[in-house]
Amino acid sequence: MLLQNQQDMEQDKAYEKFKELHFIHRSLKDMEREITDQLGTVILH
Repeated sequence: MLLQNQQDMEQDKAYEKFKELHFIHRSLKDMEREITDQLGTVILH
């Protein structure tokens, strides 16, 4: 999900869409950190 969102952010140049994708990206990274804190290392494929 993070990779796809990152690719979408790089391709879409509309400011409003970028803001939305950036918010999603930050939320996903926060969830990733929470999982890492709870379970230890997370291996993403």
